[in-house]
Amino acid sequence: MLFILTCLACLLANVVARDVKATLKPLYEKLDKYGQKMNYSAVANFYHSQGVIVKRDENVIYGREQIAEKYRELYGRIGPHTFVLSNETYQGTRDYMFAEFDFKVLKTKGGSLFFEGEMIHIWKREDGKWRIYHEEYKLHQ
Repeated sequence: MLFILTCLACLLANVVARDVKATLKPLYEKLDKYGQKMNYSAVANFYHSQGVIVKRDENVIYGREQIAEKYRELYGRIGPHTFVLSNETYQGTRDYMFAEFDFKVLKTKGGSLFFEGEMIHIWKREDGKWRIYHEEYKLHQ
């Protein structure tokens, strides 16, 4: 009986991860599209009104206004780009979704690497929409 319950728990966790990935995939595609267009205000709207971005061991920015300003500065520095995810893992509950992944930011023209690292997103519902509540990242050297 314990074996059956253990198998059922693993199966349900796998189903939840697939559902979370299916929910987040189109959101990440939209984020990438806005990044390619350097539309920092549209990207900032993907963040929760109380959202934070944590650059691990360095700094934290808080709220959509600061997040929009951070993206405006970043896009001014790197120009058009694409955001590529790999090694993704997903989890979720009714009110929160979690994504952990490695990422690369590449130039749109030529595909050369700007930077890469690892990131964690915690998504939370706000006004009926999924928004990034907590983003934490670390860049690789």
